[in-house]
Amino acid sequence: MTRRIRAAESALRGAQDRLDELRLAVEELGEECPAAEVAEEAAQAGSVRRAAAGLTVRETEVLQRLVEGLPNKAIARSLSASERTVKNHLRSIFLKLGASSRTEAALIAVASGLVDTSRSPVAAPSPLRKCP
Repeated sequence: MTRRIRAAESALRGAQDRLDELRLAVEELGEECPAAEVAEEAAQAGSVRRAAAGLTVRETEVLQRLVEGLPNKAIARSLSASERTVKNHLRSIFLKLGASSRTEAALIAVASGLVDTSRSPVAAPSPLRKCP
């Protein structure tokens, strides 16, 4: 477990370095770019992927359904589980991904390829590009 924590910390340090580079690139654009926040989240998510390898099969199933936009009750029904169990899985997923909301967890999952986006109406974020 300690090895996993060290690997996650290392991945997060690398993410911070990449975020700093991304911020500089956005500043060089010289304009406010709404895509910058999405790009920042995607950069974080890419490095979190290794840390997120600790997701269980069931947590991954819950995360897939979360990305598909299902509410807890529908996730529970589709997995033959209780809503309380789904909430517990979500709490664990948020901790492992470093997310503080369903939206953030979904963004991280899509950006890092943790879920199958071909099953979901959500498209993967595109790379940072100059805003019009």
